[in-house]
Amino acid sequence: MVGIGTWIHFESPPACNLPKGTAVPVASSKVTDENFTSTASLKQRSSDWGACVITERLPGTDRTNAAWAPAEVGTALARLHIALTGFAGDLPALSARAQIAEALAALERDRALDDATVAALRRRRDAVFAELDAAADAGRAGVVLHGDAHPGNLMRSGGQWLWLDLEETCRGPRHWDLAVLARSQAAAAEEALAAYAAETGTAVPGPDELAPYLRARELEGAVWSLAMAHQYPARYREPARTLLGSVLGWPAT
Repeated sequence: MVGIGTWIHFESPPACNLPKGTAVPVASSKVTDENFTSTASLKQRSSDWGACVITERLPGTDRTNAAWAPAEVGTALARLHIALTGFAGDLPALSARAQIAEALAALERDRALDDATVAALRRRRDAVFAELDAAADAGRAGVVLHGDAHPGNLMRSGGQWLWLDLEETCRGPRHWDLAVLARSQAAAAEEALAAYAAETGTAVPGPDELAPYLRARELEGAVWSLAMAHQYPARYREPARTLLGSVLGWPAT
């Protein structure tokens, strides 16, 4: 267990979603200008963001060279959820909803997309949010979520996996983190989910249970990629176009 390190948070004034001294299996990380986009304006850069430093940095961490297995990722997520059980601090509710809404508003404000695409994304947003509201676990208190629980946000240190990049930490149905996990694992999703279930003593969620959250994650990824493509077209234009077509059901061009 370690303290949380350094994050960039999307909103102003700067804030971190977990307070100083919260002990959970997470690690600090360095971020660069290309890692995040501000939803206040797509043209903002890191000088407009706030960095929040909490407790100590971890020595001997490895984010890039350590290999992970699907079961390890599932177990690591389970241990994070277990470690945060009973945390009573204030956290936003399912931050992905705000991320989607704010990114879409910024894309429209900066005229990064044509009117027809913005309208189609709005309709998709409304449908996805309605699905989330109707989900079987929508009315439950939920758990403290990582918010972006894919293995790219894991770091190896001292023989254990630690989570980083917790700027999307929030409260909500555990199915959100599990959907993010499953989507990142592709064919190995069942192995990762089974490991999570074994560690927590919960049932493995079925496809229908995860479906609303998978669709919300796909939309979140699409609007994030579109925002990044507006700032860094050489790197993100083609991936963003592919994601946009997928989320709207448009043919590839």
